[in-house]
Amino acid sequence: MWGSTAILLVTVVSISAFDFQQGHFTNLEQRLNDPSWSLGFSNLVGVGANNSCSAIFSCADCNTAKVCRPSTNGSLSIVKAIPCPSTAPYCQYSTGTCGTVPDDSCGHVDNFICLADGRFPDANCSAYHVCDGLTPHKFECKIKGQTYNADNQRCEASNTCSTFNCDGTGKKVANSIYPSYFAYCTNNTQLPLVIDRCTGINQLNSTSQLCEPICTEEGVLQDIEDCTKYYKCSYLWIDDTTKFMTRQRLDCPTNTGFDPSNFICVSLTQIPTCKASAPKMKVQELLKL
Repeated sequence: MWGSTAILLVTVVSISAFDFQQGHFTNLEQRLNDPSWSLGFSNLVGVGANNSCSAIFSCADCNTAKVCRPSTNGSLSIVKAIPCPSTAPYCQYSTGTCGTVPDDSCGHVDNFICLADGRFPDANCSAYHVCDGLTPHKFECKIKGQTYNADNQRCEASNTCSTFNCDGTGKKVANSIYPSYFAYCTNNTQLPLVIDRCTGINQLNSTSQLCEPICTEEGVLQDIEDCTKYYKCSYLWIDDTTKFMTRQRLDCPTNTGFDPSNFICVSLTQIPTCKASAPKMKVQELLKL
């Protein structure tokens, strides 16, 4: 009796673990977790070429389903590619099964280059891309009057349209509304080669061509590269009509770190992930307004 019970318990645990993995990898809508698509505000209109496995049940192309299996390290390997039959010729990207109606994305390839997983605005403000496993999925807002809000990461009603104004070759250009996103331009008249995002609060500095904290008003900013430092933004008046915005990189006092929620330096005991670093020279920059 005890032997049977032990076997039963092991079987239940094994099935639960497989169900967890299966649920994690199976449904494209759940995996992408895109709010606009889930709410019916956007359509999936293109999927990037993908020869690898990103789900247990997925599509190799518009007319071919594929089944993959998980490994103990969380990766997936292909088991079999299944051509869809003539009675159900289209593979459904949301389920990895064959059906009679083609997906909106069927026949359209998303050529967006994923540099990281996440959501990225397109050069067309009504479109955006979701990168999952470095495979791009292109969506278009389908409700008239809505565009993609990169800050809120969803389609929303808006009177403005963001874009990347490529005005040079071999340069980075910030998004016209969401400056933490930037494009690398290869030609004045062509679409951006790639679109990327600065980390944290940083934005693209068009002059230095680097992602940096940008001072827009007086105050302090987090230094995302060193938790024991921060930036101070303040005006420097040259005369009655000319002023510069200055940005100073400053050290928090010994054994303290910067708290970005309250904009002050607090004890390192309140920031367990922050470790003290060696002192560095203070840097001051002038930005003419």
